[in-house]
Amino acid sequence: MARFVVTVSEVQPTPGVEPDPSTAGLLLADVLAKTDGAFVWDFPIPDFLRESWRQTARDIGTTALDVVAESRTIAVSLEQFRGRDPQNTRFCISFAVHYDDDEGGRAQRAVATRGYFT
Repeated sequence: MARFVVTVSEVQPTPGVEPDPSTAGLLLADVLAKTDGAFVWDFPIPDFLRESWRQTARDIGTTALDVVAESRTIAVSLEQFRGRDPQNTRFCISFAVHYDDDEGGRAQRAVATRGYFT
């Protein structure tokens, strides 16, 4: 069965180097402003990613990934940053789909046929 995993990682600044906003991750203060201070963010899933997951779910016959693909948002916990300085804490979010052996092979074939990722 496919498992969907969300990972939130802190982006560590390089001492003496001004962060590049395009690669520095999300500023915790900006996200907390969107969530009214809540440490859970309903992250909007881009349509292209939802469509890719939806197609992969159909191709490999799994409902678990299809449920995620039908969602408009994913709840992302930011609790690990509670008590941190929101003005100086940056993070990135990554998504991964972990497949059983059989599903993994079917997913790889589906992606190869379509030419884009799951």
